[in-house]
Amino acid sequence: MEITIDLLSHLKNMKSQFASTNRWISEMVQNAQRSRAKNLWVHLAKSHVTIKDDGKGCSNPDNLFVIASSSWRGLEGENPFGTGFYSLLTAAKEVHVRSATWSGKMNLQDIFERESLDVLDIRQGMSFVPGFEVILLQPELSPEDIAQEFEKECKYVDFTLWINGEEHSPVSFLQQDAIVFEDDEIEGWIEPEIYGYVKTFHKRRFVEELMHHAQGRVEFKKAHPRCPD
Repeated sequence: MEITIDLLSHLKNMKSQFASTNRWISEMVQNAQRSRAKNLWVHLAKSHVTIKDDGKGCSNPDNLFVIASSSWRGLEGENPFGTGFYSLLTAAKEVHVRSATWSGKMNLQDIFERESLDVLDIRQGMSFVPGFEVILLQPELSPEDIAQEFEKECKYVDFTLWINGEEHSPVSFLQQDAIVFEDDEIEGWIEPEIYGYVKTFHKRRFVEELMHHAQGRVEFKKAHPRCPD
């Protein structure tokens, strides 16, 4: 007997998995990192959001839309599941994507309201565009909340964030007047503080906050125990 899957139920489960309405922002930042982008542009309007990077882009739409398939290879400390794009299930009513010589449109509202899987329109053979662009129509979050979350996610990441044309350069991860440490596995700083928190990161993206009567930042250079990626 062949193993099969109820795709509609699986998508509903994935929507629950990505229940946090800001999870997709972390995924967009992660993809820009993986593609070695130098800039990430976010344009915010009430009816739509445009996210674009200048990384290596995506030449094959299957790498994006085929569930559990990932084209990312050789990423130290990361094990891509091939599901990150579907964090957008909670982000908006409709998603448009443009990269290399193709474009794609996915009607997310129809998946759950009409229970339809005929929601994907791919067009190939277009003029080449560099990088990767995503447009969200009727986003769930407000422009102010989206801007705040992107600033938070990109605070220490090694590229420049632009929000509606305003530059947000990364902040230094280390605090030199504290106890600074580094080896092959972790890097960071820490100092005593009665009510302080130690924040943990993976690839300079925030993962979780711990309370240990100290304050500081710790980056797991390889795999973070709470962030399988």
